[in-house]
Amino acid sequence: MIDTAITAEDTPAHIQASRAVSAVANASARDIGRATGKVAGNVALAVAPGAALSKAAALRRLAIARPRITFDPPQIGWVKETTKLKKPWKPYNDSAPGARAGQAPTLMRTMPNGSKRPVKFDGIQGDYMVDRNGLS
Repeated sequence: MIDTAITAEDTPAHIQASRAVSAVANASARDIGRATGKVAGNVALAVAPGAALSKAAALRRLAIARPRITFDPPQIGWVKETTKLKKPWKPYNDSAPGARAGQAPTLMRTMPNGSKRPVKFDGIQGDYMVDRNGLS
């Protein structure tokens, strides 16, 4: 390699330029693409600050990220609640936020065997179901 460098120093510039032109003319598309990529990468590293490169990398990761699965909000139903017993906790449960007299809000639950059954609550507060525990 040292001998090649010394020989290149002694070669006139017009001969070196003609050799470079010949090398580019006979280069494959892959060689030109690789050289262009190296030059572009080196220019980007020299010119762009590190923060810009990290943002570009983050945007690239964002492009390949999978979106989160979204679920439709549950359908809240109301069923008639018939409690014939006058238990002491009945007024406490009936005073839950969003409660309706004589009705209970329900959500449908899918059982392990695939069947569905309603699950009763005491009231609704915003996006949350209220289930108060009665005293026993």
